[in-house]
Order: sequence, then structure tokens, then C-alpha cells
Amino acid sequence: MIKIETKRLIVRDYQESDLEVMHQLWSDPAIMYFLDDIMCHSIEDTAENLKNAMANADGHYFCFCDKATGAFMGSVGYTITDATPLGKIVHMGYLLFPKYGGKGYTTEAVEAVIKFAFEQDDCIRITTGCHAENVASYKVMEKVGFYKEAVRIKAVYHDGVMKDRLEYAINKDAYNANQSQLLDNLTENSSLTDVQNYIGKVLDLRGFSKETIQESMLIFLEEAGELAKAIRKTQTNMSVDVDKMQNYDTVESEAADVFVVLLAICNKLNINLFDALKEKERQNCKRNWSFER
Repeated sequence: MIKIETKRLIVRDYQESDLEVMHQLWSDPAIMYFLDDIMCHSIEDTAENLKNAMANADGHYFCFCDKATGAFMGSVGYTITDATPLGKIVHMGYLLFPKYGGKGYTTEAVEAVIKFAFEQDDCIRITTGCHAENVASYKVMEKVGFYKEAVRIKAVYHDGVMKDRLEYAINKDAYNANQSQLLDNLTENSSLTDVQNYIGKVLDLRGFSKETIQESMLIFLEEAGELAKAIRKTQTNMSVDVDKMQNYDTVESEAADVFVVLLAICNKLNINLFDALKEKERQNCKRNWSFER
């Protein structure tokens, strides 16, 4: 039995006792809204899926659970789409109970399975994708290092209309370029310039370096909006759409996303943010500030 431990999770093979909770996950219309083609419509459907998952005949399928409580939180895995002499090409997917959304659990589970696929299961390429409107899903893909390969315009029929689909992938050579090693080089003593250089390197590895400045600005505005939503969710008494709670990440995570995109924009414009910051503060220090209304 495969069992992968992360900081907060246990990612493990399915077992027979998972049937009931697996059925709750895979048969929920809201959870399966974007995956209606593989939704389970009966306990018998789920039992057949569980049997196939436990066999791992055409891939690897895991559930992930809270390390502290053992609570079943979601599902993650991949199907083999091609077996080449160089290794397997697989397609990944994942699901999460909405009550656990916005805390980074799916990202943590997906990162663990990517590491398993490349380092232990002879995979050379992992693909994935989602509807363009499925914000929570593609944000996970981007956070774990998948790079966007294509935007397919009105390519899939869903909920009565044709919709856009995003296609993502990561190859083993990009994974082996060792993003984590670059991250490990950052310490509490790293300068702002060090952080800016790091962002330039990892975004290049992830395939974002070809974006235009206009595209980067749109992403920046999108991330700023996500930060505002996270603050609204956690720091105010304003109401939120409970059906979209899984789209709201933590304030810390969204603030980091805004900072990453800001540094990416600075890199495209050849702006050293540290130098720009010091120069701006030199100007600010000469100003007279007043808080009178």
C-alpha cells in the first residue's frame, strides 16, 4: 500500500472502507459540476470506481486525509495515457470536499503526487486541465508548477453551452530543473533582489516567461481581486457566496500571489524593485505628511 506523508496530510491508496465517503465526494452534483462526465450516479458506480482505483491498473489513484484526524478530504491521481520507452505520460485530476477549501490542502496533495510520479513511478510528463471558469482548479495547477500549454476556445460542451478549456502540463526535465532547490536557496537573509531573481527563474521554468506585459497586468489585477476576496472572507463581516468558498484562498496565499506577479512585471520591465523602492522612499522622506481630514 502506497502511503505518502506531507506536512498536514496522508496521501494513500484507496481501501474498501472508503466506499461511503468516496461516494459522497464523487456523487455530489456541486463538487462534480465541472466533471459531470465521470460523476457517480449510484453506489454501484462508486463501488466499481473504487475497485479500479484499488487495482491501480491504468494509473495511480489516491485519497488524501487529514494527518491529525484521519478525515477523508479529497481525491487525487492520474491515468496513464501513453507508455513510451522513456517513461509514462499521465493525466492528473483531483477533487476536494468544499468544507476543506481555501486552505491549500489540494495543492499539498497534488505536489506530493507529482513528486511520487516523477521520482518513483517512471513518469516523464503529466498533463491536466480544466474549464476556464474553474478558478480554484487552475490556481492549484499554477501553484504546483504546471505550465499553461493551450487555451482551447469554446472547445467543450458543458451545461448547455460551449466553453473554453485550459490545458496544463509539466515535464520531468522541468521538474528536475529543481524549483524546490531554487526555493531552498532563499533564506531569511535573502534580499528583495534575490527574491526578484528567484521569481524570474521559476516563472521561466513554469512557462510564464513568454507572457506579454499586458497579459501579466491582467493576471496582476486578477490576483489583486483574489486577495480582496480572501480579505472579505476572513477579515470583514461582509457576506460571501457559500457555494464558492473553495475559490477563496487564505489572505497570506493571495498576498503572495500578488507579490509574485508584481515581481514578474518588474522583471519584464527591467525594474529592480529594491532600487525603485529605495528611490521612492527617498522622495517620501522629503514630503510633509498629514492625516487631517
